[in-house]
Amino acid sequence: MNQKLNVYRSDEEIYLENGAVVNLTCEVPIGSSARFQWYTTDMNNRTHKIDNFVVLSHRQSILEVEKAPEIQEMYKCVAWSDHQKLVKRFNLHVGHRSEATVSVNLVNVTSDSLGLLVEDGDVQAVPSVLLVHYRRLDEDQWHNFEIDAQNGSFFFLENLEPATKYEIKISHLNSADLDLASNSTVYETLANTNEKPFASVSVLIFAYFVHVLYQYSVAVIL
Repeated sequence: MNQKLNVYRSDEEIYLENGAVVNLTCEVPIGSSARFQWYTTDMNNRTHKIDNFVVLSHRQSILEVEKAPEIQEMYKCVAWSDHQKLVKRFNLHVGHRSEATVSVNLVNVTSDSLGLLVEDGDVQAVPSVLLVHYRRLDEDQWHNFEIDAQNGSFFFLENLEPATKYEIKISHLNSADLDLASNSTVYETLANTNEKPFASVSVLIFAYFVHVLYQYSVAVIL
């Protein structure tokens, strides 16, 4: 009897300038050796198999692609072992390079979370959505999610590992270059749950209202 595979799916949105080259990374959190296959979808929604890709290890494969002008592209990596299967899609968009500096400051820390406050130097950025990129410092795989700066720029990274360093970058949603879009910041979680948090709830509330007041004052001046 064939054993049913556990299937994991994820999407990654990537913004690039026309002609930019990027390495798409497909990494699977499995112990046994995985097999990889890459695909691309054309403008007519037809899927094509890609043969020219690199397998770095039994857990990781890389595909180098160049951003085509003014179109959205989609690539897909499928990796599978005897028990698990990963399907990861990479959506490539045309982006712009942001000159504004977006910084992130630590407000609260526990053994499994980081409370962070974003300061956006481009108060007139459109869209107002920011993209949070984070990863363990000892890993290559980035994770990301969106936050709406109009609703406040305080957020938590949760379900983290204790006593572990994480690298965090913040960029505008359509920034074309992650390395230049923001500064790289590294923060470490506490060793265990018995350690006291970095800041109290009152400090978090105060920091949030200071940020809101700053945004309001800038809007009034403009």
